[in-house]
Amino acid sequence: MTAVLIVAIGATPAFAPYIGEPEKDYDTDKTTVYYYPKIGGNVVGSEAIIDGAVATKDLALAAVGTGRLRFGAVTSPKIRDRSILNRDMANNIISSAKIRDGAILNRDMANGIVSSAKIKNGTIGDVDIAADAGISESKIKYATKTGYLTIPAAALRPVDSSTAYDGSFLHIYATGSGAADFVAPVYLPDNAEIQAVRYDVYDDSVYDSTAYLSRSGASPGSAETMATLASSGSSAVWRTFTDSTVAYPMIDNDSRQYVVSIELRGEAGPDLSAGRVTIEYTYAAP
Repeated sequence: MTAVLIVAIGATPAFAPYIGEPEKDYDTDKTTVYYYPKIGGNVVGSEAIIDGAVATKDLALAAVGTGRLRFGAVTSPKIRDRSILNRDMANNIISSAKIRDGAILNRDMANGIVSSAKIKNGTIGDVDIAADAGISESKIKYATKTGYLTIPAAALRPVDSSTAYDGSFLHIYATGSGAADFVAPVYLPDNAEIQAVRYDVYDDSVYDSTAYLSRSGASPGSAETMATLASSGSSAVWRTFTDSTVAYPMIDNDSRQYVVSIELRGEAGPDLSAGRVTIEYTYAAP
């Protein structure tokens, strides 16, 4: 509401003090003057303003600075949706608790951003690997497995073609006097490691039978013994002898060849019979 002071012409206005020259407005008969007093800067205090009377139009543009806002005064309803920009947020300000579970999508993550430390152990499955991923074998660590290779008696052949022998595919024995030596090839996976060698033998004789696992040496014609298994004493039952102290246990098919040899000497007949040779080994493969 505009303050109006009405005085007679020539009279001294009752409203004082004026700031500068008062504005004058004469009535129609020129007998009354209306004075509109001017208000100087910083004159109107907070007490003189009606609570809630200051409107948006009363504020100059950019008049209210951050220093005039009470902490916590701006609430979510006062912020226009989608108006907060990246530059409005301090670094490292958004915590995990402020992110809705399942809200982060593939497009939200930069390429190459997820490291091994951020992947939970044991969570990557076959479905996570692309069919054309082209994973090299050097990146695959295979579990160590245990395998067994059996060389049956049926695989044994006499070293000397004149050796007389008999038996079945389960066992073999000499039928003539003198030396009776037999040999069979051994085929194990490359890089396998031999853990033990076992020899099944029937020895109800005063003589013993010996089985050997050997490999070719570095020089042509030489051989290196890897395991030795000899029957001891006599018994009218089949027995198994084991050698777990294997020399050169790692299989190297690139530069070596492997054989089993068996001696049946001094006894003709089934009382000294050779059975199977079993090789226990470990390997890492699919």
